[in-house]
Amino acid sequence: MGFNLRLRMLNLHFILGTMFILLTLGCGSPPDPAVKPVPNTSSNTPPPERAISGVYNVSGAMGTDEYSGVLTVTNQDDAYNFRWITNQGSRIGVGIQIENTAAVSFARI
Repeated sequence: MGFNLRLRMLNLHFILGTMFILLTLGCGSPPDPAVKPVPNTSSNTPPPERAISGVYNVSGAMGTDEYSGVLTVTNQDDAYNFRWITNQGSRIGVGIQIENTAAVSFARI
């Protein structure tokens, strides 16, 4: 029983010592009063996203196959639903808007 107690005490000391070191390192040193923060002059704020919901006439080509039809985009929380109805068939998809670009995953229905 004496050996188990010593082993448990060693484990406890190791755990407490490790916690003390981690807390000390995590706190860091106090800030240097001579160092003043540099104001951020650049704007890291992305431009506002445009509302892209609506109905659009679409046309183009996939390889040698030309298509034309209608694309309907509807907002759904943080994403958009896309529905294409063209002379080459229908597709549905879901996408997100990042600044002035939309990324969409779609499938034929």
